[in-house]
Amino acid sequence: TFSLMMISKPWSREWLLGIITSLVFQLGLGTMIVINLVHEYNSTCYNQFDKDFNFNMRKSNCVPFNVPIWVPLEVTLAQFITIIIVIATQSDLLTSVTTLVTLRKNAEHVRWDELIGEPGNRSWLQWTVRIMFPNAQKLSQGLVISFASFVIIVQSNEIIDLLKDFSALLVVSEADNIIFYLADMGFLGEHLAMKTLEVRGVQIEIPSMRRSSDKDKNVEQSNRRRLSLTKFEIANSNYAYLYRNI
Repeated sequence: TFSLMMISKPWSREWLLGIITSLVFQLGLGTMIVINLVHEYNSTCYNQFDKDFNFNMRKSNCVPFNVPIWVPLEVTLAQFITIIIVIATQSDLLTSVTTLVTLRKNAEHVRWDELIGEPGNRSWLQWTVRIMFPNAQKLSQGLVISFASFVIIVQSNEIIDLLKDFSALLVVSEADNIIFYLADMGFLGEHLAMKTLEVRGVQIEIPSMRRSSDKDKNVEQSNRRRLSLTKFEIANSNYAYLYRNI
């Protein structure tokens, strides 16, 4: 849905779908989860000591976010595995930063205006609304969900609870992809289904700044990168064909 926001004009139907998905289902839920974790920590820490302790003294004697001091070995191994899964599945952090760097405002060799369907319009306002804003939202929700996931993982002292909480956060982090697939399959209307097809077809080639003296090698392995707005954000063009045919 962040890709839909990039190729759509503000306040259009598809742009509103992206903003609602981000603010309500991802950034909104993620922020509420973090606030709830903080409230639980403060409440538990406050009730843990006698009333003679002031609040600052109580907090200084509490374990951050009520992380258990000791858990069984199998729980520790499960926590380690789920942390690896979180790092592997949180692609929003990497792709948002990569897109912002690649489609930066002053990158004259990158036709980001053509990518968003506004050829010739390279104003700061256009770049801020269509490039920076969606990817800043994507980065923000990725940071919030990653932080909440890490805290919930290290808080768990049972494997079943760990997997339940992690699965719930995984659904929140993938909400934009779920909504996109629903729109792509036509459940959200024909107009949005056509827009998802448009997103899948949008791509530009980005000239590389590297030089090589071997002309034949340049022909065989093109010094260009291809930017696509779908799941596989940026790839070397000589690998793009393989990806599309997996």
